[in-house]
Amino acid sequence: MTENQHIVFVYGTLMQGERNHDRFLSGNRATFVSEATTLDHGFMMVVTPSRSSPGRDTPSVFPQKEGRKLRGQVFAVNSERLAKLDDLEKEYQRTMIQLDNTMQAWIYLKPKEHLKAFSANSTHLHLDKASNTIEWREESPMSTTDKAPLG
Repeated sequence: MTENQHIVFVYGTLMQGERNHDRFLSGNRATFVSEATTLDHGFMMVVTPSRSSPGRDTPSVFPQKEGRKLRGQVFAVNSERLAKLDDLEKEYQRTMIQLDNTMQAWIYLKPKEHLKAFSANSTHLHLDKASNTIEWREESPMSTTDKAPLG
């Protein structure tokens, strides 16, 4: 990895197959590194109204002591692409976290005090109870016996 590259962990609409991926992370915009899970159980994922796609929902994640691990994807981006992600995620704080694959990555977290309207119950949120891991799928929801929507 070069000095101009940054590792970013995405968990929502920026993942492959989701609505913002092609616009921000496809092709030469970013390099897919791997699927990954956060090392810590310190996160809560909720659904909030989307600012960039009015009328649609988007996941928001905030730190929480008794939370869950997040399942998502890791991408390498250059500094210019990171600045574009910062602009897209301007309501979020970019924070460095540890992943279960020993990598460190940037993640966008929503300050809990900035959450005005949200729901923790959505068909887009999928909880793996065995690992206490949560993930978002909007375009292709998973439906297996061990990965059920919250609720």
